[in-house]
Amino acid sequence: SYVVLVSQNESMDQANLQWAASVKDASAAYPKDGPPMQAGAKYFWRVVAMNDEGKAIGKASQSWFSVPSDYKPAGQ
Repeated sequence: SYVVLVSQNESMDQANLQWAASVKDASAAYPKDGPPMQAGAKYFWRVVAMNDEGKAIGKASQSWFSVPSDYKPAGQ
């Protein structure tokens, strides 16, 4: 399984997490009912592989993305 984290803070501290999920597959999608992302903001995401005991395997993978400045959440 994997733990997927999204935050505006590179350190991924719990207080600033935008979204976190545990997934069984090697893919995940940000939920439609998740907190809306801010237009023009930079977000960091991290993926942690987990073993059957729930412990991290190896080193987490982390990267970032920017939300386009003209982004409008669905329904707005």
